[in-house]
Amino acid sequence: MSDEQRQVLKTALAGHNLLLSVQARTGKLYVVNGLGTLRGWGKKVVVVCSSGISCLVYGEGVKSSTVHSHYALQTADMPAEMVIERSASIPHFVKRIKAADTIIWDEAGMSSKRIFQLVNAIQHEIADERDISKPFASKQMILVGEFLQLKPLPGTFDDGEFMLHSRLFTVAIPYRFELKQLMRQNLAEKTFITALKELRQGICSPETEGFLKCLDRPLEGDAIDIFFTKLLV
Repeated sequence: MSDEQRQVLKTALAGHNLLLSVQARTGKLYVVNGLGTLRGWGKKVVVVCSSGISCLVYGEGVKSSTVHSHYALQTADMPAEMVIERSASIPHFVKRIKAADTIIWDEAGMSSKRIFQLVNAIQHEIADERDISKPFASKQMILVGEFLQLKPLPGTFDDGEFMLHSRLFTVAIPYRFELKQLMRQNLAEKTFITALKELRQGICSPETEGFLKCLDRPLEGDAIDIFFTKLLV
């Protein structure tokens, strides 16, 4: 484990809310699985993801679900007050939400400012009186993700802003970490990894451009249509 990974775990074990920003191949999954140590301290830890496909990387060892499923948001495509009221009125969802002490939110960069604020509001709506003065009603929030890739999808009630643009984010997430040390690398992948680093920052050197062009090849079969939400499907 690298020094930066150990610092993340140390901060989490101290009970702080934090953001873990990650680059490709810096050991994100290893750290998230390591946060399972919190269970040994008697905490109920749940993993929520911004998309169903993100949940698949955890396999059977770690129980995970989408943010929308865990908080009964469904598509959240109606006024905030109605979303909160509906979620807080379903007993088995309320029981599950209240039971968790620590929420690890993976691929957080793909969840919008509105969803971030809705989750906070739902936590407060169902919380005991002693917890409502703190963000997320005193639940520990560990956000994991990359904010330089896919933006949140806008909708009828959602402008698709990154959650870090919320004033709540500044107050609720005081600790920020970025994993930079590559944990899996060999010389054959050096060009590819350099390209990933550049493109995540909006840079494309002549070397990276040449590498991308060399990947050009004819595709077989028909094109595939990709739909990003169930509503569009």
